[in-house]
Amino acid sequence: MEHGRCRWNDNPRPARRVEAESAGCLAPTILWYARAVKALKAITDVTKPNSWAYLARIHGYNADRSTWPNGVDDWNSCQHGSWYFLPWHRMYLHYFEKTLRKVIGDMNGPSDWALPFWDYSTDPARSQTLALARSLPIDDVA
Repeated sequence: MEHGRCRWNDNPRPARRVEAESAGCLAPTILWYARAVKALKAITDVTKPNSWAYLARIHGYNADRSTWPNGVDDWNSCQHGSWYFLPWHRMYLHYFEKTLRKVIGDMNGPSDWALPFWDYSTDPARSQTLALARSLPIDDVA
């Protein structure tokens, strides 16, 4: 920690936060996201922490624990219905974004990639910009 700011050893450059509506940055950000998701979904071993299935199961998985693979104990750990809801999701998004950034970097994408954000406090109508993300051909990304 330096002057109250955390520094991560494995991330030499800070993530570049992109507001979704700024300068047309959303499309490339979402396309890199789609490429990373496609790569994560290609990992078929659900016990791999960087697979899409594993990441999804951390958030929620309702199968009986006796059916879970040996050594997996962090699935279905989402904290809905408790005071810990927001801190848990902040942590989850931090590690989810870090996983995506690594995959994107491995594909020669931007090393400072970060999940986009929408600042609803300045214009509540911005939620309509999600339509752009939905309209991108993410299933067909190369």
